Amino acid sequence: MKKYITIIILFCSIVACNRIKKDSLLASDNKDTAINFQDAIAAYQAQEHRFEIKACKLYYNEQHVVLDSLHLFEKVMGSNYSSDDDDYYNDKPISFQTKWLGKMYNLDETNGLDNRPRMVYSIAIKLSDDTEVLKDIADGYESMVSEREAAFINLPTLEGYVLIDGQLIKANTKIKDFNQDRKNNKLPLFTSFLGQKRSQGIWYGQSYCKPAYNGVGLTEITLFYNDENYLEKNYQVTTIKEVRYNYEQPY
Repeated sequence: MKKYITIIILFCSIVACNRIKKDSLLASDNKDTAINFQDAIAAYQAQEHRFEIKACKLYYNEQHVVLDSLHLFEKVMGSNYSSDDDDYYNDKPISFQTKWLGKMYNLDETNGLDNRPRMVYSIAIKLSDDTEVLKDIADGYESMVSEREAAFINLPTLEGYVLIDGQLIKANTKIKDFNQDRKNNKLPLFTSFLGQKRSQGIWYGQSYCKPAYNGVGLTEITLFYNDENYLEKNYQVTTIKEVRYNYEQPY
C-alpha cells in the first residue's frame, strides 16, 4: 500500500513540475515583461489620481463622478480648472466639456449671463502626448495646431494606470492584449473607428445604463492612440494618448 501511495505522490510531483516548467517557458517566450497583476493593482492603488470605469460609471479616487450636474461634478473633482472650449484642470491629468441644460431664455436679469444649469458630457484622461501634434510643432507648423491640441500638450500626463472593468491600462498597453483580456472575461470588445486619420481610436458604447443620478443615456468609452504609418501596410499602434468618457442624456 505504501508503495502505491509513494508512486501516486511521485506522479503528482512530476505533473506539477512539468506544469510549472511549461508556464515558465510560456512566460519566457513572451517578448513583453509579464507584470504581476497584484503588483500592478498595488501600484494603481498608490496613485495620486485613480480613475476607474465600471460598466458605464466613472470613479475618481473611489468617488462616483456625477456628470449630470457641474456642481456635483466639482464636488468630487474640484474647481481648479481653466475654461475655454474645453476645461483643463491645473492639478489633474484631465480635461472636460460641458453643455447648458434647458432653453436659452433663463438669463440673469442683473448681468445678462445665462444661469441655466450645466452638465459634463465628456472627460478626457491624458496618458501620453499626441506625437503627431508634437511633430507638427517641431516641424514649425504651429499655426496648424488647434487650441485644444496645444492645451492638451501642456496638460500633465497620468502617472500610472486607468482601471476599466477590472482591467488595468496605461500608455504602453497593446490594444490587441486589452481586447483579448476583455474577450476572455466576456466583456464587450472595443471596435475601431473608421475614416479617422490623425486621431485613431477604439470604443464601445452602452445605451440606457445609469451613469448619473438623473435619468439614463448613452455612454461611450474611447481609447485614442497615437499611430505610425496609418496608410501603409506596416501600420502599427503605438501609445494610448487618451481615455475619453462621453455621456449623453436622451433629451
